[in-house]
Amino acid sequence: MKRTVNVETTIVVDLTAQDIDEYVAKNDLVPSDWEYYSTEVIGNGISNGARLIVKHLETKPTITV
Repeated sequence: MKRTVNVETTIVVDLTAQDIDEYVAKNDLVPSDWEYYSTEVIGNGISNGARLIVKHLETKPTITV
């Protein structure tokens, strides 16, 4: 007779927007001239990690020709 016992443990960490902003700042991911930016995190599963996206939008002055 063969007996197998599998025990699964799950640890969940909820990251707040502040947690992500701290990570971005700590790792110097945002150029200093970016006043406003947004962040997005997309999970790709344990094998592929996640993708952190930092977006910046700059409005240039309108030039009338």
